Amino acid sequence: MAADYEHNVAADPAVVAKIKPAFQRAHDLIAPLDDAAAKGDPLPQAAVEAAQAALDAARKLLPSTTN
Repeated sequence: MAADYEHNVAADPAVVAKIKPAFQRAHDLIAPLDDAAAKGDPLPQAAVEAAQAALDAARKLLPSTTN
């Protein structure tokens, strides 16, 4: 989502500056969960909730016309 918005000709540079680190944070939290799930490891509920919260927060930074 962040990359799609960033490449939009109407993208606001101030919004891009906010969403890039927010989506990176969400990615950083989700990547280990994906790895664990692929290995069949149980996912800690707290980690899943933290990753979901980070993704939700990043999505809220996108202008409403792109949601």
